[in-house]
Amino acid sequence: MKNKLFFLALLIAFSLKLYFGFQNYNFKEMVWDEESNYKIALQHYNTGVYPQYAFHGTGTVFLYELTLQLGISKSNFIKTMFVLNNLLYLWSIYIFYLLSNIFLDKKYSITTAIIYAFYPSTIYFIGSYFLYENISTYILIYVSYLCIKIINKEHLKNYTILYSSILISISCYLRAHLIAFYLIMFISMWLMVLYKKKVQKVDFGMNTIIKISITTLLFFAIFHYPILLKNEKLFGKKILSTQTGFELLQGHNPYATGIWNVKYYYLNNDSLRIYCNQHIKDNARLDELQQSEERKKLALSWIKENPSKELQLELKKIKLFFNPANMIVVNEIKYFFKYNPINIFIHFLFFLSLIIILINNKIDFNITMISLPVMSSLLISIVFFVGTRWRFYAEPFMILIAMIGLNNICKLAANHFNKKIIT
Repeated sequence: MKNKLFFLALLIAFSLKLYFGFQNYNFKEMVWDEESNYKIALQHYNTGVYPQYAFHGTGTVFLYELTLQLGISKSNFIKTMFVLNNLLYLWSIYIFYLLSNIFLDKKYSITTAIIYAFYPSTIYFIGSYFLYENISTYILIYVSYLCIKIINKEHLKNYTILYSSILISISCYLRAHLIAFYLIMFISMWLMVLYKKKVQKVDFGMNTIIKISITTLLFFAIFHYPILLKNEKLFGKKILSTQTGFELLQGHNPYATGIWNVKYYYLNNDSLRIYCNQHIKDNARLDELQQSEERKKLALSWIKENPSKELQLELKKIKLFFNPANMIVVNEIKYFFKYNPINIFIHFLFFLSLIIILINNKIDFNITMISLPVMSSLLISIVFFVGTRWRFYAEPFMILIAMIGLNNICKLAANHFNKKIIT
């Protein structure tokens, strides 16, 4: 009966995701930043020349150029991504259920998987749009599950190591900031395995972790080396992206609010744009990398000169990150936050669960591993600014941690009730 209800819930969730997807996908155009990347690819395909000002570095430029070479229309590519996104959504629910089983009783694992399937950002605010964060988050759930298996002495088949390394590399290729996520996860995994080896005097997991580290590094190099060569040709340096300085200044300036400044890219009289022009000499004449480096210097200079304001800004970012709401961009210069009971319920339980874990001193390596995506997502938000897309990476794990707390609360209540009956 439970299995039937579970599959019925998944069918409803999948139907809703498809419905919202057909509403929000524009099968002729991508989202703004990917349209920009497509134009870069199109210009290079037609002329053999990359534009000088286009936020170079993203791997999707090469992906779009490949579709042009293969004669795949933009519309067909978007439709393919739509199908892939929804199939991976179903796959991620199954993997998330397996991950939940490590921490929860079975009935709670089913409930947790259903909550994830229906979570507002999963089926609507991120999940129903053409955003690679969807695919990347599904892969992140899978890799987190594998990492826990590795630190718990489970042997991985060579083909599992191979395709998981490829998935990690693809994920970083689609979204470069995920390099930081996986670097933190792999370093943590190495430390955990080495610690267990030293304490338990048992050599386990080393072959697996060495294999997955080497293969991931290999595929990462294969995927990203062409980007380094392209940027060296354009700017004289082997870099993955020119965006870092731009995003850093977005997050650290006198007018920063802790979130992305939508107006900067659309209004000439925007305060941040005027600030840049006033403080960066010959701003318009600099190439893209030079502009990025100058913005980075300006951001770091502002942080150094305004420590108290920077501290207030970082506290505001943390508050915004854990705000149980989803941001909706209305148009080029307006946005608002939309609250809903599911987000509020999960965020409340998440903090309650953390308190219970700390009080009971039950922090173990498994808990640490599922906390890493939350910590990484928060870290990137503090370094740059709070983005709905970046928090999306953390949300499945916030759901799981929240449900671990609920599971423990129910167990304690049940034990207390049983003791009362016995006495």
